[in-house]
Amino acid sequence: MVGDGDLGETVVPVATTGYNVMTKMRSNLPLRIAGLAAGLVLAASLLYFLRVPASDGKLGADVRLVTLVPGELTVTPKDFFLFARGLKPGSAPQSGVLKVRNITTGPVDVRVKALPSDRELARVADMELSSGGRVMASTTIDALRRHRSGPMRIAVGKVGALRARVWIPRSVKSGYQARFADVTLDLRATVIKGSR
Repeated sequence: MVGDGDLGETVVPVATTGYNVMTKMRSNLPLRIAGLAAGLVLAASLLYFLRVPASDGKLGADVRLVTLVPGELTVTPKDFFLFARGLKPGSAPQSGVLKVRNITTGPVDVRVKALPSDRELARVADMELSSGGRVMASTTIDALRRHRSGPMRIAVGKVGALRARVWIPRSVKSGYQARFADVTLDLRATVIKGSR
């Protein structure tokens, strides 16, 4: 219907449903407030759990241990057996275990030498090698580059567990920040003659 003097606007009558539209909006208000509160709690929870942890601003060192295995032995795992990440002075040592199997016809003594890719990091990072509760070496990685460890004896067909721990001593002030070293552990097996 066109009104008197209107600009051609058409007015369409609205059917009544028996209640006011404002009443419907007001009845949903508590539900809307509850939904908003739940959304805010969910967003705050996500921000809390996905936040970046606080740091002292110093990057730690990463050390990865891999092995060079002679024909007398097999090892598990075949790739790296320890990946120590974020090492800082005084932080807890990180450890890994290498299973070493003797495939010769006699018992063997296995000695280890470290071949680090980063000599500067090797001078400040310490490593302990042990087997069966006996410490084979406990020194800097660089010292293990110059001298082999004590022996780990493995009987014929048996498996020995070589445990390695790596850390940076509390006394270290520099030379570790944001450094990475692949340390190849060169295993040398010597067959023990006259024993079984």
